[in-house]
Formats: sequence, C-alpha cells, structure tokens
Amino acid sequence: METTKGKACSGERATAADQQPKAAVAMGLPAMMDAESAIARKCLQVPVTSMHGEMQKSNKGESCQGQDGSDKTTLTSVGVGTSVAAAGSNLRSAWSEGVAAVRNGDVGASASLSFKLADQVRPSSSRSPAMGADGSASLNVKQQRPPLSSRSPGALSIPGPNDIVVAAGDSNSAMDHTMAYGPPVVAELAMGPPSELLREKEEENRALRKELQRIADCTFEALEVAPFDGDSPFDDVSASSRSTVKLETSLAKRGMKRLVPLILALTAILVVTVLVIVLSLLLTHNNNADNPDATTTAASSFSTSPTDPVLETIRKNGVIRCRAETYEVNQGHGFTVDLCRALAAAVFQDPSKVVFLKVPFREQFRAIANGTVDISTTLNTLNMARDVYQQESRHGFAYSDPYFYSGVTMGGLPTFVDCVDRGDEFSGDCRKLVVCVIAATVTKDIVNKHVPGSSTLLVANGPELIQSFVNGTCNVMAGDILEIYEDRIRQVDNYTGEYTFSSRGLWSFDPLAMITRQSDPQWAAFCNWVLRALITAEYLDITQATADSFANTTLFGEEYQDMFVQAIRAVGNYGELYAKHYEGRVPRQGMNVVQRGGPNKTGLLVTDPLGKILIDESLHQGALPEPVKGGTLESIRQRGFLRCGLVGERAGFAEYNETSQVWSGMDVEFCKAISASILTGEVDTIVYQSFYNLPSMQFAALSNEAVDVLAGGTMQMNANVKEPTTGQGYSFSPPYFYEAWGAVRTLVTTQDDPQWSDLVRWVSQATVYAEREGITQQNASLMPVVELFGTELRQMFRDAIMATGNYEELYQRTLAEHVPREGWNLLNPGNGAQLFPYLLGEEESWYGK
Repeated sequence: METTKGKACSGERATAADQQPKAAVAMGLPAMMDAESAIARKCLQVPVTSMHGEMQKSNKGESCQGQDGSDKTTLTSVGVGTSVAAAGSNLRSAWSEGVAAVRNGDVGASASLSFKLADQVRPSSSRSPAMGADGSASLNVKQQRPPLSSRSPGALSIPGPNDIVVAAGDSNSAMDHTMAYGPPVVAELAMGPPSELLREKEEENRALRKELQRIADCTFEALEVAPFDGDSPFDDVSASSRSTVKLETSLAKRGMKRLVPLILALTAILVVTVLVIVLSLLLTHNNNADNPDATTTAASSFSTSPTDPVLETIRKNGVIRCRAETYEVNQGHGFTVDLCRALAAAVFQDPSKVVFLKVPFREQFRAIANGTVDISTTLNTLNMARDVYQQESRHGFAYSDPYFYSGVTMGGLPTFVDCVDRGDEFSGDCRKLVVCVIAATVTKDIVNKHVPGSSTLLVANGPELIQSFVNGTCNVMAGDILEIYEDRIRQVDNYTGEYTFSSRGLWSFDPLAMITRQSDPQWAAFCNWVLRALITAEYLDITQATADSFANTTLFGEEYQDMFVQAIRAVGNYGELYAKHYEGRVPRQGMNVVQRGGPNKTGLLVTDPLGKILIDESLHQGALPEPVKGGTLESIRQRGFLRCGLVGERAGFAEYNETSQVWSGMDVEFCKAISASILTGEVDTIVYQSFYNLPSMQFAALSNEAVDVLAGGTMQMNANVKEPTTGQGYSFSPPYFYEAWGAVRTLVTTQDDPQWSDLVRWVSQATVYAEREGITQQNASLMPVVELFGTELRQMFRDAIMATGNYEELYQRTLAEHVPREGWNLLNPGNGAQLFPYLLGEEESWYGK
C-alpha cells in the first residue's frame, strides 16, 4: 500500500458550533466518544447512516488544537448499540463485541435478530475485512430478512414459489408436506425500506466507507491487524484472506496515538453496522430445517405497489401472496389455506402458486393497503369500522361476502364454564374462576362485559391461550369457536381432561370474510365471485369431480375464462371445503348452510357488526376522517341535494303520483335514508330520475355523474365486473329485497369512490340494524353515533331512521300491500341458512335447476 506519511488530509476545519457531538439520528443510539479526547469534540466527524435512511450530517476537520497546543484528531461517531458503544481498544475485540451484540439481540435496530442468524450467513467473497491494494475495505454477505424493528412500508423480500420460510416464533412448527400440491410456501412479511431508500442507503454507505478510508490514510502508520479467529463469524476464511494487513500513514502528533483504539473500534462498528443493514435487507430464514422436503433459496423481491392493479402484479410475481390462518399454514392445510389455493387456481390454473405470508394480525391491514399482501383469508370479522376506516392503518378495505358465520364462545372445565354462563364468580368453586383471553381483541371487550377483571388473564396469542388452559393456568378460555374447538385442545400436550362449551352458544356474531385492497375493485370482485362460485356450485350439486360442468366467463379476460372451473377442481365446492376442514370443529348448521329456497325458506336480512365506529383520537393526533375532497359525498353536501336514479317503476318500489308529483315506494325510501344521513334529515330536495323507459341509460347516467346512486339495481356479475354499455364495474350494496326467483334489489354506485359506496352500503344496513335492535322512528336517537365519515355526519344513522323508520316500518308503509313480507325478506334470527347462490351471468334464476 502506498504510504500517506507526510500527506495533508483535505477537509474543512470544524466551527465552534460543532463542538458538541451530534445526536444519534435513529434507534436512540448513543454517540461514542473517548472520554480522554473530549477536548477534541469539534474535530473530524463522519456521516453515519441510520437504519431509516436518515443521515447524520457533520463537518469534517483536518485537525484541532488541544488544550496543550497539540493537534488532535478525534472521531465522534454513532454506535450501533449500547453494548457496542463501549467497544474495546483494538479492532479484534471491538469486532467481537459487535458480533456478540448482534448475536445477543442487543443491537437497537435489530432486536429480533439472534445469534443463529449468523449461522445462516454465507458470504459471496472473503469474510475478512481486509484492506485491498487501494486501501479500501470490503465485506460482501448474503443475508436474510430484516428485523421487525427496522421495517418500514414499501419493500418485501420473500421466497419464490418453491421456497419455504417460517416466521420467527414458529420454528418448532411442523408442516405437513404430504399434500397433493406439495409444501405450502411460507414467508414472514419483511416490511423493509422502499427501493428508493435502499439506493440512498447504498450511496450513503459508499460515502461513509470512502470517508473512513481517508481517515485511515491520515491516522494509521504501519499498523498490523491480526487475522480473526475464534468466535468471529469469519472463521472459514481462506488462508490468503487471513493475510496480515498493513496500513501505513503518519502519526504526526504524539497526542494522536491515544485515538488509535477509538478509530479501530469505529472501524469494527462500521463493519457490524454494514452487516446489520445487509442482514435487514436480504435475510431469508428456513425454520423447517428438520423437514427433508423443505428447501431454502435466495430471497426474491416481489413486485409491490399500492396503486398497480393487483391481478397485474400477481401475474408479474407468478404467485398470490396470501395471509391465511397461521395454525392452518403450519399444518399445511385448512379452510383459509384452500381459499388461497382456489384463487391461485383461478388465476394460474395451478393451486400451488401461492405464498403464505405470516403477518401479525394487526399488521395485515397495513400490509394489504401498501400492496405487500394480495389478500387475507384469515378469520377477519367483517364490520363497518374496518370496511370504512380501519383506524390503525387509516385505510378502508374491500370485504368479500362472509365465507363463515362464527362467533366468540367460552370453553373449558364444565364447572367453571357453568360459572361464566350463570354470571357467578363469587360462590363455591366459582371463586377460583380464571378466564384466559387474548389481549387487545374484540373478544376481550366481550369478556369484560360478563367477567370481572380480577377473574381474567390476558395472553398474547392463540397458542398461548390454549397452552394456558392445558397447563392449568386458567380454567376457561374465551375465543372464536374455530380457534378453541375440542380436537385442537386435545392435541396440545395430549390433554385428556374435561372440556365443554358454553351452554349459551355464541356470545357474538362474527361474519368472517376475505379482505383485499379497497383501491382495486376488480381484484376484490375477482376474489368475491370465486367464493360465490364455490357456494353456487354446491347449490347446483357440482363437485370437484364434475367441476368442468360449471359456467365459464370472460369478464376478467380470456385468460380467466375457466377460472371458476379451475377453482372448484382445485378445492371442491363450498360443501366439500366445509366437510374437509370445519365439520370436525363445528357441525354445519344455521347460517353456514346454503339457502335453497322452497316453501320453508328463511330470512336473509342480516346486518354486519359495526365495530369501532368512534374514532380513537390517540391514534390520529387530530387527523380525523372527513369527506374525500372532490368526492361524491362532499359534492352532495356542497350542492345541497341528492340525485337518485330509479331503475324502474313498479308498484310498491317506485311510483310517481301525477297529482301530488311525489315519488313513493321502497326504492324511494332508501334514497330518502341516504339523503337524510348526509344532509341532516333533508329529504324534500332529492332529484329523482326514472330509467323505466331507458334501461340502457342507467349505468351511463351513473358513470357520467348524472345521478349519485341507483336504487333497485339487480346484482349480477357482469354489472359488478364489466357492465356492457359502459365497460365499467359497479358497486352493489347488500340486497334489501329478494325476489321470489332469486334476483335481488340493491343500491348501486360507481367503484371510483369507495367512501361514497361505503356510506350507501351502511345506511342501507342501518335500517336492518334498527329493526333488529327495536329502534323506530320514534326513538331514532338511540341509533349509534358514527365518526367514520367526519364530525358533521356523526348522527347519520339517527337522521336516516328518523326520516324513514327501520326496515319493518318502511316495508309496511310501501310494499306490504303488494308483496306480503315473508321468507327471504325477514330477518335471519341467527339459525337460518344464509349462504346465497348469486346469479353469475344473465341467468333468470338458479332456482328450480
């Protein structure tokens, strides 16, 4: 190496303003300063890149005058962790301490990393941080996923379609790889920095290495660095890479010598920092090492975008990224796993083209919104709050029809379950009641209403919930009936004790549905119609063996014309899915049965739960949801009236009185409910447009904003996906009236304004909610307050019911004399068949086939 002895190092002299060390810019990391060199704090400083892409900007000084008049050059740097900040006085010991910090999880930005991660590192070149001929240092390492604490939205590093990676914490989970589709591909979501940020990091790190080299050239002289051994992760370096490195430079002043240990430590810390950064970007870890069928390959970065069409992204990636139930993924099979495979079959004609992402339950919403997860099929309750504005993620979401109607129940030792059922926590053995429940869940809120806090024990997750019961920590569990079913309990530690469910049955109503990104209605429709096809196939008695007889469609494109056939062929119809996965847990009955009509048909009117419809201001710091700027809701409020389109003119639904010049009927009443909810009770300013003689113009009028909503529209797949006269898809509310032959009447909106579509949907649902809760026009003030559409619409439900009454009231006022209320148009009491086979095309009816 060419010596730099006698050369001057360029750089500006530090100013007085720079006499204090720079604060750490990320992760709360301490500045590292040699106590003996405090007088030289204004001296040479280097930029340090944080894990969040920020940069500590500092001045560079050539030299500084110490109190004794001697020149001193001291580095003020940001360490990579508390344990590293006190690194040893030579490069070798500093490196050892740095590696130990990474191994022990002490590094602030990498708290989730552990020592075994180092075992997975296989460098692509020499593992010794030796200086090259030009004085530069290099370290190339292939790494795995970033730690949770350093993740930010935008990038995803997960395995390819033939890889298996199990999330941290699931390393002991065995996977069943005997299935026809082979092992499920599993990955933990690695929400790392976006690609732009990564490029910035690389540039900053290059600048950092260059600056450190300049420092080395100016401060080292004939320093010999011994090769690493022992606990160093560079144990397997080649003989040539263990060669002695000599750095020659000038120590012009005696006072500089005390800085050598500090500079060596800084160099070691730099190596550790680079290691952590690269680990955080490329890590892919296989927790199924004991499984001979499991394989791990280099991580691949899938295309991720919160704006690109999801189907397009899926085709580009070659797989669907799905969040299914963790327990099912670990087992390698399950209902939610098969829903993902049905979708993969519909897209690729190959049910194996799916990667299961293990994302924490609360994180799934953000992951879906930013495009790193394509769909979640896990046990998510469809409710108003999540549909309109999920507060943690500050996004609304698109929900499919419910695929299972579930609820919370209590399970455990019979004596203590009976105590809960009777509400007795104080007499006899009931004084020993302990109910385990998962913290920060709706289930916990339900338990709090029935069991005092002194008798409850909070646990972190489902496995801990069950383990706590099995080991006797608690004697009752509260959870979804699909989570705490008896067979699963007995699989844990071979539990053989008593076990029973609450005699009260379900303590809540939880319609479980698939979730997709709200901003992509085409993908949402694709998923929903695949689910509907599985239900319709059961109604038509089309099975996995006879899937080829199911209808085709080209609405999503020619490449998807047999999407329904492929989905049914892959997993069977809904009944087959249920029998395979849920029959052993929950006998099929009630709302999870397909509605087949006939003389004994039961009510289909239900209202989904509302959820947390009051805003938690602690999550928003004053930023509350309001009408979207330029959206339909804001436009209506500004103009002062609603424009409502009426699909047809029919007695009881939409009639015009020439004498009074007044519209009346059920369709009209729903227009009034919408208007009242937006305009504080105003219903007299509505502008109605009838399309009775212009059926081909109704969707064009909606598309061109001549009307805000269509009342009385029929739910069909072509109108939902690609309506023929406009070439666009439209959103449909849940049915508010079922025709005898299977057609349904709904409220229709465009798909480009999700907030408006959500408001229309939930105002329609509010009329059913009011009937179920016994709220009428007279006591409409009992309707819940809603803060999901802005502070001025907090009383939207009250105003809607005050204007029209509940569903029963408006039905009797408009339709009863023409069509007596019965059958499907009654409320579902909770035990009637609810799965409905919607029309997939131009069929007049499925019924009678």
